[in-house]
Amino acid sequence: MREYDIISSSIVMSKPLTITSSSIYVRRTKLVKPHPASAPTRKCYTLDLMASSPLIRSDTLSLVTILCNSIPQAVQFYVGILEFNIRCDEEVNGHRMVVATPPNLVEFTPCASLQFREAVSAKDKQAVGNQAGDSVFLQVESDDWHTLYNRLKTMGVNFVGGKSEPREEKRHLAVTVYDPMGNKVNIIERRTATMGRVFTKDIGF
Repeated sequence: MREYDIISSSIVMSKPLTITSSSIYVRRTKLVKPHPASAPTRKCYTLDLMASSPLIRSDTLSLVTILCNSIPQAVQFYVGILEFNIRCDEEVNGHRMVVATPPNLVEFTPCASLQFREAVSAKDKQAVGNQAGDSVFLQVESDDWHTLYNRLKTMGVNFVGGKSEPREEKRHLAVTVYDPMGNKVNIIERRTATMGRVFTKDIGF
């Protein structure tokens, strides 16, 4: 542990700075005479400050883009039926950015959100409804599954293979539906027994 006098512009720190963190790197500079001119010459240093790495890394998947023919087409299903909450609807770099998060999400809990993006280019338009090919594109897990399932049936959502009856797996119920664009969405029941799991192992068929 060492102490250094720091000069910034023409200002000398009144007290020496104690370097205690490995995240601070010191670069030696030439001897300078600080103001006022009568002050004694000191060894001065500049600091390169670098953010230290966190003790526990906690990266998150923040946004998944869903291409659609129109924003209302996607909002009708994900917000109107699945009850996602719109968190952003504004113009960013000339494009409308609409972001929705799952319902009942605690604000500070990291969770992936959906970004609805209207297809513009030919490549975008080819991908609408085909973002995962024949596989499931999204998996939504609900702790109020029966309410959500009944809403899916009432609202006339298309079930994959016409199978509207739930699949009864070992630890959960599930159905797979099409969103309005044609992507497969797996709707999974989250039971007490599966609470705390990052995801439920279900491929949708």
